[in-house]
Amino acid sequence: MNNVITILNFCFLLDCLFLFSISEACTPRSNVSVGVVIDQSSRVGKEQKVAIELAVRDFNDRCRPNLVLHIEDSHGNAASAAFDLASHTKLDAIVGSITLQEAAFLSQFKTSTKDIPIISLSPSSTSIVPLQQQTSPKKTRFFFQISSPNSYRTQCIASIVSRFRWKKVILIHEQGRSTAFSEGSGIFSRLSDSLRAVDSSIDHHFPFPRLSSMLDPIAFVERELKRVKSKNVKILVLGESSLEFAVILFEKAKLLGMMEKGYVWIVSDEIANLLDSLDLSVMLNLQGVIGLKSDYDDTNEYFRGFKSKFRGKYGLEYPPEEEKSNPGLYSLRAYDAMHTLVEAFRKFPEGKIYDPIELSDKISSSDFQGLSGGISFENGFLSHKPVFRIFNVIGRGYREMATWSPDFGFSEELSPIFWPGGKKTVPTGRSMGSEENPMRIGVPANGAFKQFVHVIVTTDENGRNQTRIFGFSIDVFKAAVKLLPYDFHYVLVPYYGSYDEMVAEVHNKSLDGAVGDTEIMAERYAYASFTQPYIESGLQMVVTVKPGLKDSKTLPLRPFTMNMWLMLAAMSMSTGAIIWLSEYSTGNDQFTNDSFVGIVGSIMWGLYVIRANFKEE
Repeated sequence: MNNVITILNFCFLLDCLFLFSISEACTPRSNVSVGVVIDQSSRVGKEQKVAIELAVRDFNDRCRPNLVLHIEDSHGNAASAAFDLASHTKLDAIVGSITLQEAAFLSQFKTSTKDIPIISLSPSSTSIVPLQQQTSPKKTRFFFQISSPNSYRTQCIASIVSRFRWKKVILIHEQGRSTAFSEGSGIFSRLSDSLRAVDSSIDHHFPFPRLSSMLDPIAFVERELKRVKSKNVKILVLGESSLEFAVILFEKAKLLGMMEKGYVWIVSDEIANLLDSLDLSVMLNLQGVIGLKSDYDDTNEYFRGFKSKFRGKYGLEYPPEEEKSNPGLYSLRAYDAMHTLVEAFRKFPEGKIYDPIELSDKISSSDFQGLSGGISFENGFLSHKPVFRIFNVIGRGYREMATWSPDFGFSEELSPIFWPGGKKTVPTGRSMGSEENPMRIGVPANGAFKQFVHVIVTTDENGRNQTRIFGFSIDVFKAAVKLLPYDFHYVLVPYYGSYDEMVAEVHNKSLDGAVGDTEIMAERYAYASFTQPYIESGLQMVVTVKPGLKDSKTLPLRPFTMNMWLMLAAMSMSTGAIIWLSEYSTGNDQFTNDSFVGIVGSIMWGLYVIRANFKEE
């Protein structure tokens, strides 16, 4: 019994020494007020709120300073929410989804928001260019972006496009996180630059307004997607977007048949980083989607401990049946942001006032390994270059295929891939027409030569007309379509007017094209373009072959009748006689009777040679 008491006393003494050492290392200080501005109606905002509250609980339990949170719901306008919060509360720092433009806007007011260090949790940033080059150093000295520049993710998307040799893409994105500051043009220019470097480009650009600003978002998204579907390009890139917008987008895309064969969807890390929190019903709408996720270590004990605490707290605050409670990258970054602040405050000597400039300098010098990766800043951004995991949604989950880094590119090949519609062959990325709206190709129904185009209309047993179109020109057209490097949806339309009228219909867009024995003429070429001729069909005479005609000995005489031959002989003799008489009358001694005989002999010899050559052939 005495031994047990001795052991308990020893353990109590060790606990006292440990608490004493903690109290010595963590000298009590005054409270630190931290403003938190997030959109609590979004999945990202919910994750950030839970992670920040966990961080405060962990750090306040362990050591001082004592963090006091002042949480403000941004309702989609972070600048306004930060201004209201700072106007009523003395803040030492602000953490939230505030962009650089909003921070620069707030710094212009001579209020409590001026010169307050801001750590931005915004998932998107403006550029790889140092922040000081985008605006004045005074406005950006207090701003820190705890995410990597957007240019890295656009480079990764461009690398995916280049790997499969797609030349055109369509960009879809939700406009800026704030009603006052939109970054829509930023994602367009950055992706355009990245694609241009790999010999590709943006064919169409569809910026959607913020989801909360739409009166009927479901109807609006459906209407815009129908416009997207009408385009020939089928490589769709979803850029900056909220999870709520993406859920509606892919639900409507599936209903419109835009998750089927021929389509390609590439999503950026802004949505992909939330894949682990998506329900099964949402994942089923994403079948075949490829994209990029930010890489972080999710196997260490530090992460597993955070994940366990996060799931417990998230499940208490939000109904478990609403969403999965797995933490995403944004919750890790929110936790690391609070860790960065705590480390900066701890660097102040005991009793010293927290000067904003000095606090900003201490945040700039942060250097530690957080949940989301290395935390160190350079020009306001995280200094380390990101690594992205390339994934493919299959069934109930997703498969990671490779990793991509700015310095080394892809770690391995990106195949095989499960494409939309369950296809394994790489989509071409383009199509002409669609199954619902095919290209109308006119064919001449009243052509003179049925061998080229023949239109037959019959009536089936139900009284419905059935049209059969065939012929040499139709066969050539179908063979050419098979050789196209993209899908071509068409329907052959019999045209009962003249050839000139059919060409005019193509010019007027009533027909998308025409196939048949249409002769290229100058007046027609002024209204439509023609392919190169693949056969000559000029006027010719065809007669039957008479047996024995080639072997006839009199064949050389057949071109002319007997009367014609006699006339030619008489003319030749007359011409010779006239020449001889004219020469003889002038006293030309060199031109004798022998000369006249020679002329006649030459004529007869020429006829004989012609006949002999023909017989040899």
